[in-house]
Amino acid sequence: EIHWQLLRGLRVWEIKQLKRRLEKEYQKMGQLSRQAEENPETQSQKELCNNQIEFLEKEIDFLEKELEKLRKDIISKRRQKWVV
Repeated sequence: EIHWQLLRGLRVWEIKQLKRRLEKEYQKMGQLSRQAEENPETQSQKELCNNQIEFLEKEIDFLEKELEKLRKDIISKRRQKWVV
């Protein structure tokens, strides 16, 4: 159980960090969208920001699924060990 709590704590911390970064990227995208100029530099920054947002969303989703999978694996091993 301690093993699970430690792994869960670290994974939850990592997910929170990624969500904070995602919020910053959303803010940056909003700032770039408010800029009236449509120069190539702004466009490239928007594309980069959008790619970063997509990556962070996928990474958060992956980590959350992995956390759930890890919990199920730990429970399954415990059931096998105790023959429940």
